[in-house]
Amino acid sequence: MNITALSLQMGENDFERRFVWYADKSVESAAIKYMLKTDFLKYKNFDNAKTVFGTVEDIYNNNVYVSCKVKIENLKPFAEYVYKVGDGTDFFDDIYSFKTPPISKKRSFAVISDLHCMYNPKNPELWEYRRPQWQNTLNQINKFDGDIACLISAGDNISSYNMGLEDDAENLRLICEKEHEFLFEPPLMKQIPFATVMGNHEAQYYPKDNMASSVMGYHFCMPNDDGASGYVPHTTSGNFCFLSGDVLVIGLNFAVDISGNYAKTNYETNEKYIDFAVNKYSNATWRVIVTHIQGYTFIGDSKNIETPYMMKKQDELCSKYNIDLMLTGHAHGFSRSYPIKSGNPLKDTVKNIDGVDVASNIDATVHYNLPSALNHSFSSIFSEYQHYLKNYGVAKIRSKEPEMPCGFTEYDSPMFLHIDVDEIDSKSRMVIKVIQSEDLKSVDNFMLVKTKKY
Repeated sequence: MNITALSLQMGENDFERRFVWYADKSVESAAIKYMLKTDFLKYKNFDNAKTVFGTVEDIYNNNVYVSCKVKIENLKPFAEYVYKVGDGTDFFDDIYSFKTPPISKKRSFAVISDLHCMYNPKNPELWEYRRPQWQNTLNQINKFDGDIACLISAGDNISSYNMGLEDDAENLRLICEKEHEFLFEPPLMKQIPFATVMGNHEAQYYPKDNMASSVMGYHFCMPNDDGASGYVPHTTSGNFCFLSGDVLVIGLNFAVDISGNYAKTNYETNEKYIDFAVNKYSNATWRVIVTHIQGYTFIGDSKNIETPYMMKKQDELCSKYNIDLMLTGHAHGFSRSYPIKSGNPLKDTVKNIDGVDVASNIDATVHYNLPSALNHSFSSIFSEYQHYLKNYGVAKIRSKEPEMPCGFTEYDSPMFLHIDVDEIDSKSRMVIKVIQSEDLKSVDNFMLVKTKKY
């Protein structure tokens, strides 16, 4: 039995996990065997393990592979589990592990964006350059914090649509599948729960036959995905939500609509989904949105008609639903806005305390653009940086472009965002750091403090 592209994915809460992998066409069922690691060390086998069955679905009806999905629920808090995947009778020899957090309000997350795992049939060695970077970024995230509740991506995990093969479906499928193999290759992708939104690179390469949603759906099983019936079919809206500790995380497809166009048609869908999420998890102290295409941006998009639209619509949604934090990718550089409410930057609400910008009880949204997690520079001219700095906040581009506009800080290291949430003296604190993965140094520190819920 051949198994590929195995990944551990986030469930609806801290004590649910989802598993997705590819298997040979001969596999007719999907199953997980799992048990507490302490029991495994005691018995040295899986005889006392629980077995949970899931679903199997043909991939592209190609009679070669099937997509296997299993979810397990009611896990114990503050525990470590070991697991195997298989078909219920035969199980793969490899043993993997994962942890669950304690029952508390303390949680941490790592957020990445724009990996651009890349495969080109004409140059198969291309990924060899990026493979060590992806492995190292994950290892460094785990070194920085070995107890993150979830690894979250703001999209563009792959690159395949722009290979000049838009009318060659067979080769595009090959490229896309290979890039997902690269994405899930590191061992930590089977150990740390993963959640991702749809980026433009996931969603634009198959607008003609709806492959955008099906490719995501074959490889992912996102919690509360309103584009799927239950968690089985391969179509997906690109939206998800889950509650971890006291934090509601909402993933939205603001990248493209189902026809491959930018997300003008997604506003109503996303508003309904946010409404669903905040009502389902109404007890959350913090509300965080993750999406790919940014509204508040430092890149030179004045000629892009989507940018003012996205700013307006994202701001309307954030203000209406009291979103604390909005995390986006796409631009391959880092920026952090002032708290923004109804289009107005609340500059006076941010106080610098011992080198950390702090905002308390702001009732507004802080917008982040995330840098690339693989040192993938964005080649556009960043012509509107002065406008962004003057009106919205801090902008620091990580890029190796030779002509950098004055006023930006240049970084050469891939980066990730680290979020730490805790409650101290009846105050809930969210500390957000932008970390260089090579040396684990923080290039930006920000704290949100809240003494009341919504």
